Amino acid sequence: MAKIRVNTRLRIYRLVKPLLKLIMKIKFNLQADLPDEVKELKPPFLILANHQGFWDAASIGVNLSKPVSFIATDAIFRTPIFRKVLNLMGVIPKTKAISDMDTLKNVLRVKSAGGIIGIFPETRRTWDGTTLPLIYSVSKLVYKLKIPVVTAVIKGGYFSHPRWGIHLQRGKILVEYKLLISGDEPGKLRPDEIHPKLIKALEHDEFAWQEKVKIRYKGKKPAESLELVLFICPSCGKHGSMESKGKTFWCKDCGYKVEYNSIRRFVNPDSRVIFNNIRDWSRWQREEFIKFLDSVSDNETILAEDLYLEFHRGFRSAKTEHFAFGSLHLTRQNLTMSDEQGNILNVFPVKELSGIESQRGERMEFYHGNNLYNVKSIKKGLAVNKWLWAFDALLTQ
Repeated sequence: MAKIRVNTRLRIYRLVKPLLKLIMKIKFNLQADLPDEVKELKPPFLILANHQGFWDAASIGVNLSKPVSFIATDAIFRTPIFRKVLNLMGVIPKTKAISDMDTLKNVLRVKSAGGIIGIFPETRRTWDGTTLPLIYSVSKLVYKLKIPVVTAVIKGGYFSHPRWGIHLQRGKILVEYKLLISGDEPGKLRPDEIHPKLIKALEHDEFAWQEKVKIRYKGKKPAESLELVLFICPSCGKHGSMESKGKTFWCKDCGYKVEYNSIRRFVNPDSRVIFNNIRDWSRWQREEFIKFLDSVSDNETILAEDLYLEFHRGFRSAKTEHFAFGSLHLTRQNLTMSDEQGNILNVFPVKELSGIESQRGERMEFYHGNNLYNVKSIKKGLAVNKWLWAFDALLTQ
C-alpha cells in the first residue's frame, strides 16, 4: 500500500463519488438504509460487511461521506495500472488465507490518519447466497483497534452479480448500515464477546430474503456458468455433468433440466424440480461430496480432477507467469500437477499447501513454500468450490 495521501484521496473521492453512485443506481438499482448515527459518525471507524459480489465495496462506499480503505486480495494488484489506482484509493492488499503483518501495519496507518477501514470478515464471496463463517482474527482486530464498528449488510448483491455469473443482472441492491459497537464499548468487549455479535449482525440468506421481497432480476443469460457452483446432478448423482446456456441448466448424462427464472428459482413446468434454489442444491451437494470424501481411505482414488487447465506461478501481488498447460488430480495425500502429455510436473503433499483460495470465481490459487500457483480452465471455467471443499476436508482431518 502506497503512503496515504488523505487530501488527494478525499478530493478524488468527492469528484468520482456522484458518477459512481449514478452508475450503481442505473446498473443495479442501488438503495441504502443509512441511519443518522452512522451518517454522522466521525472516523476513524471500522465498517464490516457480508461479501456477496464484485461490486460490494462500491455499493458500500458510495453512500458514505468519506472514502473507505478496504482490505482486498493482493491478486487484484498484479496489473500495474490497476495497482496504481488501488493505491491511490487506499486499498489495503492482503494475501488470502495467510497471516500478513504488512496488512496490520497498513490498517493501523489508516486509523492514525483518521480514515475508515473496510473489511469483509468472510474473506471470500459467497457461492450460494448465504453468509459464510467469519474469521475470528477480525474480532481480535476489532478489540485491538478500539474504534467504533459499523456493519453493512448487503442484500440483492448475489442476484445482481454472483461470483459464478458472467452478466450483470438488474433488480435491487439494498445496503443496510448499523452502528454495532460505539461509545465506551470499543476496547471493553473481548474478542470472544465481539465475535458472536458480528456473526449475528452479518448473517444473511439471500434466498430467504427473496422469498419475502420477490424482486425480479433482469439480464442476459442468468444461468450461464452455474456449473461452477453446482457440479453434482441431483437426479443421477453424476459429478461434473451439469451444463448451462442462457437461462437453462441441465445434466448431460440423465437429461435433468431446469430454468433459472427472474425471481431466481429453478422451474420446469414439464418435470419435477428437485431443488428450487441454488442454496438448497448447494447444501445437498456439499453433504454428498463430503460423504464421498469420507468413504475413501486409500491414496489411489482420485477425489477431484480437472483437465484442460492453464498454470501460472508467482508470489503475492507480483505478476504471475504462465509455465504450462495440463491437469490436476487430488488424492487424500497429494495434489498432482501434470502437463498436456501426462508428464508429472509437481506432486504437492496436501498438508504442505496453504493459502488455498478462489480468484475471480473461476480460478484457484494455492501456495507451496514461497511459490504461488494460479490455476484456470482454458474451457468454460473451473468448479473451484469442489476443490475448496476437498482441501478443507483433508486439511482439517
